[in-house]
Amino acid sequence: MGKLRKLTRLGIDRNSLNGPFPSDLLELERLRILHFAGNQTLCAPGSASFAAWLAGLDIHVGPLCNEADRETLEQVYAATGGTDWARSTGWLGDGLLDDWYGVGTDSLGRVMALDLSGNDLAGHAPTSLGHLAAMTSLRIRGNAGLTGPLPLSLAGLQLQELRFEDTRLCVPPDGSFGQWLAAIPSREGTGEECAPLSDREILEVLYRATGGADWKNSENWLSDKPLGEWNGVTTDGDGRVVALRFTRNNLVGTIPPEIGHLTNLSELDFSHNELTGPTPPELANLPNLSRLNLAWNDLTGPIPPELGTHFPV
Repeated sequence: MGKLRKLTRLGIDRNSLNGPFPSDLLELERLRILHFAGNQTLCAPGSASFAAWLAGLDIHVGPLCNEADRETLEQVYAATGGTDWARSTGWLGDGLLDDWYGVGTDSLGRVMALDLSGNDLAGHAPTSLGHLAAMTSLRIRGNAGLTGPLPLSLAGLQLQELRFEDTRLCVPPDGSFGQWLAAIPSREGTGEECAPLSDREILEVLYRATGGADWKNSENWLSDKPLGEWNGVTTDGDGRVVALRFTRNNLVGTIPPEIGHLTNLSELDFSHNELTGPTPPELANLPNLSRLNLAWNDLTGPIPPELGTHFPV
């Protein structure tokens, strides 16, 4: 298509196209209008050359390949006290992600490396870190304010380097996560293993991962009241969580894999929300789960085969 040098208008929206635009399109110097929204995964690279090319058009409607990464970095900023970071040049601005302090990108503008070492990060390492699918290097060492377990979502990344020493982060006592961590060629941590998460701590992870502050009803959440008094939560006689019902409650974000450690859970209803990302296979680890409803969300990817074993047809 890059050889159509006299092309001035291109409309390929609402089809089933996939992948990034080829660099040949940069040769279309006469193009003024571009519509490519509503496809499968078709996107424009978030690189400097494509950004300049798109800026020269009169109209362009469609996604950049790194839009999800930008949203994820914004979530990382909010979760770790970004307003108090020592250095945050470029963050939350409209510029290229490669211009954000500590961020390195690939040819599509996807985050490939994140180095926020010694930058006064504080809080929990957010589940959203695991959404940076192209990331191969993560350095968050030297941030004493970072506490709690590393998010299980990190295990979905093909990391070649992970540095989190001189923090108060710990490694979850999860067998598959430990195997993933051991396979990283270059790694340095705190040497601390977390105690198993309590039901209360798992629900706190869920709250942070799904925008709990903006839920329609979050009555008693994060309070010291019994979990059975938290909106949407049902517990048994021992205070263990047996049901989570959050239909139409404005959950936004992804389902954290930590849910798979609510071992007494028998019912999970997240229907009619705005959840995105994959369905975590860890849900199949719930031995008592008999009812699962994730309908009417924006979840992507295949249904994990582990769930097919758990819920045979």
